[in-house]
Amino acid sequence: MKNPLVVLAVMSAVLVACNGNAPPTPPKVDSPTVDLLSATQLEGVATACLKYPTMDDARVPYTERYCSLALKERDARALQSLKPQEDKNRSLLMLGKDKH
Repeated sequence: MKNPLVVLAVMSAVLVACNGNAPPTPPKVDSPTVDLLSATQLEGVATACLKYPTMDDARVPYTERYCSLALKERDARALQSLKPQEDKNRSLLMLGKDKH
């Protein structure tokens, strides 16, 4: 490959071969409404959104907005499920306190 013309021809062939062969990026999902998702579906969306360093990473199949909504909904549901247990714990702690 001492001939500059050969080097140029090889580089041109490589550039032509690479050009246009990139797979198209699929459109990002922004539905269904997160409040309609089951707990399992919501956890799957959250996992996919947090799989890469940022939610706007091209590999994340959901829009950044949808990821944010899904994470908020997941956290809200988690808090709702903790509330009854907190109330039960609080009532157990108060059991017998008024007898002094």
